[in-house]
Amino acid sequence: MNTINSIICVGGAHTSGVQCVNDHIYANEDSLYKTHGDDSHPENKASAFWVHFTPVMKIGTFNISKPGWVNKTIIYEVMKYINNKPNPEDTVAVVGFEEWNYSLATPQDHLKDVIQLHEDLKTLDVKHLMFNAQNCLDVSTDEQYDFGDSYISPYDSDETMVSQLKTQNFDFNSGTQYFGPDAHRKWARILLNRLTRIV
Repeated sequence: MNTINSIICVGGAHTSGVQCVNDHIYANEDSLYKTHGDDSHPENKASAFWVHFTPVMKIGTFNISKPGWVNKTIIYEVMKYINNKPNPEDTVAVVGFEEWNYSLATPQDHLKDVIQLHEDLKTLDVKHLMFNAQNCLDVSTDEQYDFGDSYISPYDSDETMVSQLKTQNFDFNSGTQYFGPDAHRKWARILLNRLTRIV
């Protein structure tokens, strides 16, 4: 049996905690953090859902997400990180997809990309949990692929991060499209309920 020794979180704006506790999207918008470039502001990133994993799971958690990453980039960065690990099976990947943009590719093409990611991770024996932050994969029932426990309701718009949190009376921070720390804490509990079953 493999010993899991780290959790890697990869996503875009929601996973990197954009505007969680301040109005900054990128770190370099704050004169104190100019050298952090296009990373999420450190105070926001440190307040996002991922920080609640380690105390429960007793495993080191790392978040390499960046606010500007779209889903193609997220998929690429997951595999880039995993392929650089000498023992990839020791890592759990938590992947938060941002908006599925159907003007750039068909739903079927997006689904094909996620299936490839899922299969690549399975081949490397990397346990993983994926979720949609904003919208679902909009394919017909007969086109749907069964990801098992590795993807939270990929085809259900009511099960995205935004939908689930809004259903539980969390709203975006005023003037933003992003959640505050209380909502992130709740999302962490939702993900931990899944993570503790697969790890």
